Amino acid sequence: RVHVTRRSQVRCSDPRAPCALLMACLVCLGALPEPDGDGADGDGDDDVAPFLRAFFGPDAGTVELVCTSTLPVGSGMGTSSILAGCALAVALRGAGRWRPDAPVSDLVHAVLAVEQILTTGGGWQDQAIGLSGGLVLCRSPPRRAVPAPVAVSVERTRPSAAARADLGDRLVLVYTGVPRLA
Repeated sequence: RVHVTRRSQVRCSDPRAPCALLMACLVCLGALPEPDGDGADGDGDDDVAPFLRAFFGPDAGTVELVCTSTLPVGSGMGTSSILAGCALAVALRGAGRWRPDAPVSDLVHAVLAVEQILTTGGGWQDQAIGLSGGLVLCRSPPRRAVPAPVAVSVERTRPSAAARADLGDRLVLVYTGVPRLA
C-alpha cells in the first residue's frame, strides 16, 4: 500500500517500485502530476490534491485504487498491460469520463503511453488482446516514418464450434518460471 499526498512521492519511472503501474496510469490521465525535475522522480513537494480534484471533480477527497494479480511478476502473460488498461478504465469511470462506446484501441493507445511513463516500452499486443476478450484479430499497419503514432485496430472474431474445438485440442500454456520485464 502506498499513500501519495506530495509530488515527491510519485514514483513511476521504475516499474518495480511499489504501485508504479497505478501511479503511471494516474499520471497518464493527468490525475497525478508528473514526477518533478530533470527526469528523476521525487524532486517536488507540491500537493497532489489539486490534480486529483481537477481530474475526479471538486469534491474528490481520497482516491483509492486497488489492484491485485495472482500471476508471478514477470510471467510474460501481459498482466501489467491488462491491469494498466483496467486501472485506466476504472479511473476514467470514477471521474465520469468513461465512454463505453469508445473503441478498445483508445485504451490500447493509453496503455502504450503508460508503458512509456514506466520506462518499460512495451508493445500493443498484450493489451489489445487482453482488453478485448475472446478471439481477436489485431492489426497495425507499417509506419512510414519513425517516430510515428502506432495505429491499432482490433476486431473480435467468432470461430466456428469446430475451430474452437481444434484450438482447445492444440493450444498449451506453458509457464517456464523465468521472469521477464518488457
